[in-house]
Amino acid sequence: MKHISLKTRAAKEKDYLAGYNLATKVGGRPSVRKTVPSNSPKQMDAAPSHTCVIASTVSSNTTMRSATGPSSTLNRNRETRSVQRGITTHILPSDLQQQIAIEVLRCLSRFRIIRAVDIAVYCFAERPYTAARQAARRALSGLLKRGCVLSYRTERHQTIYAMTEAGKRFLEEYGFEGTASIRRAANMVNPNHTLWLDFITLACEARGMSAFTESEIIRALNPDVTNFNKMKKRGIVEVTPQPSANSSTASRRKIKLLPDAVALEDDGITWFEIDASRRGPARVARLMGLIRKIGAPVSELATAYSIPIEQSSLARLSIHATNPSYFRLLRNRLMKEVRETQPIILTESDNNLRVVLLEKGDEVLDGGDDHPFSQASKSDHYIFEIWRARDCATGLEDACVGHVILQLLPTWLPNYKGSDKEKSNPAGWFEQNYLPYHRPTSLEKWPMPRSQFPLNLRRC
Repeated sequence: MKHISLKTRAAKEKDYLAGYNLATKVGGRPSVRKTVPSNSPKQMDAAPSHTCVIASTVSSNTTMRSATGPSSTLNRNRETRSVQRGITTHILPSDLQQQIAIEVLRCLSRFRIIRAVDIAVYCFAERPYTAARQAARRALSGLLKRGCVLSYRTERHQTIYAMTEAGKRFLEEYGFEGTASIRRAANMVNPNHTLWLDFITLACEARGMSAFTESEIIRALNPDVTNFNKMKKRGIVEVTPQPSANSSTASRRKIKLLPDAVALEDDGITWFEIDASRRGPARVARLMGLIRKIGAPVSELATAYSIPIEQSSLARLSIHATNPSYFRLLRNRLMKEVRETQPIILTESDNNLRVVLLEKGDEVLDGGDDHPFSQASKSDHYIFEIWRARDCATGLEDACVGHVILQLLPTWLPNYKGSDKEKSNPAGWFEQNYLPYHRPTSLEKWPMPRSQFPLNLRRC
């Protein structure tokens, strides 16, 4: 038989008190183990000493916790701290979730496919980015559980969502028309360009502007045709391409261009070009031809959307790129226009165009296409002014007729994970001068987005 050494009474008291103090620290109650019968003389001799020690320890701990314990601090915090309930002071949380679900499905009915970042722009643009994205993911997760949407994974590892027949019926209960889009989403190969032009359109609307996508403009130009493939009018501005001197493939034949998206502002029309991949020299030549149309009226678009004459001129061209090499190509071509048009006297020139560099961001674009850019490099932008000679009371005078904005798309937002410096406000969100385009300093600052909730909805 193995020998087991017995502990002395002093050692047992030490172990007991250690267990009691540990239980007191974590908020529990000490448990006493009876290892010796209660009628034993040894237990009767030890009881007075245990009782004395425990009583003194409990009294001292009780006195200390009553004086400096967390209960008094908690009561003071409850008296001074007020909880900000936000929009739930005007609407029940359950009703708010229902309204958010309806707006998500309405967005899906318009664009057919969306991402969580698109819903963050559409429904929660007034919030910090991480909070907006979390709310968007929560709303889409709820619709997935209801069976109103389905999720898909693109070739570029982006999660997109499409509406089901159940989502269509859910919209119809509240009087909205919907179209199921799961078949279209399943057949899409690379919807990257479509997703980003929808994103920019939603960003314009979050700033309070009316905005339209390329397909919506085509339908407005062909109101009498129902079949989209048979709509013949697919251009609103006729331009003459301006190829570079060393380009042998680009043509100078006139061509009608259609924007990827447009926004209607008080001082004119903003034209958006979304280049989600590298384009050839013909594309650059057409953009240089479009620059020469800045300041001219866009009559076909004005007729389609009943735009007043004073707001129908092309005021801005905003070019968004994702490919850094293509970004540099456009930048170099625009800087060449700046150098070539600087000595021109507009009142005596047939060209009547001067391009002036107004603002540029920090240039850190020295990596490859897959280089993990820092936030500073992704905020690069160039703003150019377009000057022309215009009629005035005394004859002709030089005047700024519009701007060209070249910037990178915020492609880091969908997969943003946060950093120590920018946990909730990454570059490229509405709290900075970035969406839908870098606003020139000569214009008014962007208004901050406002919440569109609560809505006045009734079930049919």
